[in-house]
Amino acid sequence: MSSSNWPKRAAHAPRGVVRFVDAAVIAVIVLSVAFLAWRVRNHFSPDLIPTHRRADAVFGVIGAAFIALLVPWGRNPRKFARGVAYLGALLLVGMVVSRLALLRMERSFPHPLAAAAHTMGDGSGEMIEPALDHKPTDAAEWAVRVALHVGIDSAGALLPIPDGWALPPGVSLGVEPRAKGGWEIWAQYAAASAIATCHARVDVDGDDVTGAELTPRCASNATLPTGVVLAPPPRGAAADPIVTPGPAGASWLQHRGNARREAVLASQDSAGPGWRASTHTAVRTGASASGDLVLIGGHGTGLLAALDRRTGARRWSARAPNWIHQDPVSDGRIVVVGFGDSDRSFLARAPSGVAAFDLVTGRRLWTEFEERSVMTSPTILDSVVVYVSADGTLRKRLLATGKLLGTMTLPGAVIMGPPVRTGDTLVVTLEHYHTCAVAVSTLQTLWCRELRDLRMLGHGSAAIDDGVVVVSGVATALTPGLGEFLRLPVGLQANLLGKLLFPSYRDEGAGAGQILFALDLATGAVMWRSSLFPERRTVEGHSAGTAAIQDGLGVVILPIADTVLAFAPKTGAIVWGGQAHASRGPPLILGDQVIIAGRDGVIELRQLKDGVLRCTLRRDVGSDRAGPIAVGGLVIFANLDGEVEAIPASALLGCTATGASRPAPTP
Repeated sequence: MSSSNWPKRAAHAPRGVVRFVDAAVIAVIVLSVAFLAWRVRNHFSPDLIPTHRRADAVFGVIGAAFIALLVPWGRNPRKFARGVAYLGALLLVGMVVSRLALLRMERSFPHPLAAAAHTMGDGSGEMIEPALDHKPTDAAEWAVRVALHVGIDSAGALLPIPDGWALPPGVSLGVEPRAKGGWEIWAQYAAASAIATCHARVDVDGDDVTGAELTPRCASNATLPTGVVLAPPPRGAAADPIVTPGPAGASWLQHRGNARREAVLASQDSAGPGWRASTHTAVRTGASASGDLVLIGGHGTGLLAALDRRTGARRWSARAPNWIHQDPVSDGRIVVVGFGDSDRSFLARAPSGVAAFDLVTGRRLWTEFEERSVMTSPTILDSVVVYVSADGTLRKRLLATGKLLGTMTLPGAVIMGPPVRTGDTLVVTLEHYHTCAVAVSTLQTLWCRELRDLRMLGHGSAAIDDGVVVVSGVATALTPGLGEFLRLPVGLQANLLGKLLFPSYRDEGAGAGQILFALDLATGAVMWRSSLFPERRTVEGHSAGTAAIQDGLGVVILPIADTVLAFAPKTGAIVWGGQAHASRGPPLILGDQVIIAGRDGVIELRQLKDGVLRCTLRRDVGSDRAGPIAVGGLVIFANLDGEVEAIPASALLGCTATGASRPAPTP
């Protein structure tokens, strides 16, 4: 053998080895295609590739093409063909590995308790011994939240918890007088391995109250303060709900007041000078108004505060058994709120449901617990109240008593997008891609529309105007057409392809951007779809995107695109667009102007017709989902820290409010 031949012969692997590797790669391709074709997706999986026969056929064709590159059709495959086949096999393996990771993660998800610690909507459920993965602190916190909801008497004694309410077995409660006045409720739960203790402040009045004190604080094996005596929770019959007699005040029957999401409560009273007030709790939701009150719910604390709309003075406060995520609703006599958190109550490990209070006094009228979170506003129609929980359970109850009138199950979850009602028709946006219409009177489904290329419909509430239902959704890699996809930035293209091929729960909620679409109220038919508004920022959790409509023009904030848009509801034509200042709250349309409250503390006023910026106000703390509302000549803002500000609408719209600045004139 000459030395000149040695490098050439060394560059070739033995033919038998190559054929063995080819055969192994073919086997990998076959197994990968079989797994991808026959896999079963979790309903909430971030895996966008469908599992129907057409998708299976596509996988089969792709696998066959890669295998064909390795089959010696009279001669050995060329290096390029073999390289393509090997890379294709590697791609398929990556797709399989990512989906196996999804399965492993799904198996590790905590499961809902077999029987939840609440009345299950009809009073028949009973609390079971907490499951092994139900932390003792969860049980203790459950008890202290329920005790806070029921309250104490003037002497500091716990009021009886209604017999129909279930509590974790073995829990005990006590009350501690605070050194500076007021009371603290303590709860303790003893498990085989640990003792968990939780406590929270009861009274909410006074300048020294903080949200941290009102939120239950829990620890394992904590030492009780001296003098705190624990005992089994007092029990008693539920009191009959008694509403303060008198005429009903102005109503706020659903999220943002009405189906157009206008958030305006008219009044003949003079506006007053404006005011500021603190709720002593973090706030994520917007305010609502009924009678002569401004109502706002607390994040974490479950505090419901009623403020005099003329002065901001606190008229009363009440406690829900968990967070209040969306605006309270009222018929002018009774206030109803949904409660639940974004974590444990999804799994029946924390209280969730609806509670009703007397509008005049704040006295609790009735409470009904649910298996999953109710993080949205109910809607009131005449004598009934309707709401949907995070497992898609829709219930109709008597507004006065909470008596159950009917139940139905919808094909998806309602997360943070309150249902919208016009007349007898309730439209519900559901995770991931359903929008359904239900007749409230009969609880019959009128129609359901699926848009499978979208996600997180259950996070944004629809708006309805003149037979048109306007909805926003989070776009995925399947949303843009080929032409639109090619016009996207290269980085976003690569990101979307990566999420399509290699899905991960880390990417759940992170989409390509957001779109608007409209459905026919009568049939559910798609009337139009907007183009894609690409992602500009990462939005954790709630994607929002609720439109406000007035006089045939809609305005919506798309948080993932960080964009505010004006559009024609009938056609979807975009009129103008602008920056949204990281806002997630709905805009407020007043006359010929649009008001936007940003998370960055910027409040903007724009002309409705063309989006021209008129003036800006800046605040140290911004708003989150709390879009502004208008009440009797005042515009109400609620910031993340729970501070409520009322600005006279005339001063705000005239850009003469304190701190307002007009944009510099263009040269």
